[in-house]
Amino acid sequence: MLHKTKIIEPLALYGIEKTIKRLKKSECMSEVENMETMKDVTFSELILGFASAALHYCGESVLGNEEKTKKNFKLARHNIDIVRLLQKKTAGNLDPDEKKLIESVLSDLESKYSESKNLTD
Repeated sequence: MLHKTKIIEPLALYGIEKTIKRLKKSECMSEVENMETMKDVTFSELILGFASAALHYCGESVLGNEEKTKKNFKLARHNIDIVRLLQKKTAGNLDPDEKKLIESVLSDLESKYSESKNLTD
């Protein structure tokens, strides 16, 4: 039997509105405030999120984080492939800036991936 937390009920059973109301009554007020103030994600932010993950798994320092991370080329490749999939699935539906962004991100990611993998081999 799965254990339910006493604070957060499964969204599928109670819906987001009831869950937020229950959270507001609990100690998790800051989490509720974060949920309510989150803005919608843009296509560019989505692409950059996958790009950051790919760079992280290539061992690149992301956002000034100087900690060395263990390279994971399988996960790096997976994130690059997701960006490539999004490029294919959105072809013809992007504005010029989004199209340029995804093309340059993919070019940079492939370059960093190859460079990082060659240094490891």
